[in-house]
Amino acid sequence: LLKFLVIRNSDHKLSNFNSEQMSGHQNFPVDDEFLPVDEIIGRTIHHCTVMFCTLKQHTDVLFDFSDEAFQRLHNLISDFDDAVVRSGMFKYQHVGEWYIVACPRAAFPPVEEGPAKADPSAYTLRMIELASELQRIAMRHRDRHGKPLELRVGLSAGSVAGAVVGADRPFYCLYGTTVNTAARMCKHATGAVHCCGAVATNLAPAGCNSFRCVSAGITDIKGLGSMETFDILAGAACLAALPLACRS
Repeated sequence: LLKFLVIRNSDHKLSNFNSEQMSGHQNFPVDDEFLPVDEIIGRTIHHCTVMFCTLKQHTDVLFDFSDEAFQRLHNLISDFDDAVVRSGMFKYQHVGEWYIVACPRAAFPPVEEGPAKADPSAYTLRMIELASELQRIAMRHRDRHGKPLELRVGLSAGSVAGAVVGADRPFYCLYGTTVNTAARMCKHATGAVHCCGAVATNLAPAGCNSFRCVSAGITDIKGLGSMETFDILAGAACLAALPLACRS
């Protein structure tokens, strides 16, 4: 599937989009190399970490159309955005109930540090740290009943396809099983950050004592079949800031 997402830049509107959006960046990361933007605008990108987040109270938040509700949502998303910028991760989008973040390897334009050369395990660790921070930020915000917001988070790691799609208001899109798996991990999350085996594997060489992966057993994941999934638990120094459901 990923192989068919290679798109040649022959459309005039897409050409204009690329030159404007690249803002001085001349290349796009492809298979650990950089290719000229005027030759290609989409391809498989390996070793990416993707995070999906949703509020446990998302139905209550999204279907309250009062001015106060929109202000609460704006404040929350703005705080999330600030945290993502500080972390160096790439905010893919927020749409509907989803807030989606990818590592800089999947950014468009790519970050200047050279995402194709970065250690995937380091990005996975930074994404887990960001996930914990977003959960803490959510708890500082309140729903209309005055209760702290709770954030469910799912992580996946692997290859993604990044492509600019559309002629009218073209949009940089991420595709692939890695993206779908992150969404499914979020759906199955209870309190702790939930992840697939690829994330647990990436975390091991990072040499991190702040987090540990604990098997949640074999789970039947819609569209993906049976797989072992994991809860990511914080070390003792981080436990006090996390929801009770996340503590071990």
